Amino acid sequence: MLPSTNDDYGGWIFSALVRANGGKYFNEDYPGEVYYNSPTAIGALRFWQDLIYKDKVMPSGVLNSKQISAAFFSGKLGMAMLSTGALGFMRENSKDFELGVAMLPAKEQRAVPIGGASLVSFKGISDAQKKAAYQFLTYLVSPDVNGAWSRFTGYFSPRKASYDTPEMKAYLQQDPRAAIALEQLKYAHPWYSTWETVAVRKAMENQLAAVVNDAKVTPEAAVQAAQKEADALMKPYVDKTALAEVK
Repeated sequence: MLPSTNDDYGGWIFSALVRANGGKYFNEDYPGEVYYNSPTAIGALRFWQDLIYKDKVMPSGVLNSKQISAAFFSGKLGMAMLSTGALGFMRENSKDFELGVAMLPAKEQRAVPIGGASLVSFKGISDAQKKAAYQFLTYLVSPDVNGAWSRFTGYFSPRKASYDTPEMKAYLQQDPRAAIALEQLKYAHPWYSTWETVAVRKAMENQLAAVVNDAKVTPEAAVQAAQKEADALMKPYVDKTALAEVK
């Protein structure tokens, strides 16, 4: 089962499927171009839609991660694509059955989009606040603390040094499922950034919602609509940065 909500998993899962289908989601060198209207994106959407209306292994409609987790824990669902950060929660709630973990599926290639968040310190704060923020951020990303956070949540630690600690070595030996996320890093791609990133992303996510809600909405029509909306959103940037026409 695949989560498809905006600002949850929809965009990440879809970009993973496009990559796994051999495609690219966006121009990594120019933030004014996305590749929504492409054969690989159409194939990814068709795969998603077929799971619902052809294979009938997934309910129709937009699904969020909470619905999917509840179905999984109740025994109604056998497989789900979720974040590596869900591992701790899944482990805690699956003690009555054996929980397995695998890499994201691949068709033409293995590919994994990176997601996450950042630790930031605001500008305009006092010197004392800057010092306190620095100390706190340094503490959070220290190998021992970041390793403990990783073991509790299931997210892989962004600090390589965390995996050199005795606690992390013992943890991975005790629960090899936690190592799957690390093994996937060799296939990782950056999460995309464009002009008006959020709106451009939602242009595709809204069409994904249309596809999973209605079998009559074709993947071809969906990607064309998403591309048209995304291009319109990025047009001010493209107009400003594109080379002048040579006459």
